[in-house]
Amino acid sequence: MVLGFKARHIECEELPYRLRKQVPFAQEFEFVPVSGEYYGKLDELELLILPSAYDRLEIIMEVDRKSRGLAGLFAEALDLDEKVSRFTVANEDIPTMKETINNYIF
Repeated sequence: MVLGFKARHIECEELPYRLRKQVPFAQEFEFVPVSGEYYGKLDELELLILPSAYDRLEIIMEVDRKSRGLAGLFAEALDLDEKVSRFTVANEDIPTMKETINNYIF
């Protein structure tokens, strides 16, 4: 478990045409917090991993925050509790990936 997340679902999915640069499919990883600072704050974290170049990956990360109260109920119904970020990861970024993901979650 990294950052207190556990893999819930992993699949290959067909990409929409607008995301197809090199391949028609990509891996999607769905994680749920089971411990640590995100437990009780997030419902799930999804990562869609796309090859970008020989030594780079493009990551589309969707953070689904846990809803609280009446305002949270409306936010969840309208998908306002979700944040989507997009970033590129190269080989040299691997040692700092934990910090990078933390920065995009908040």
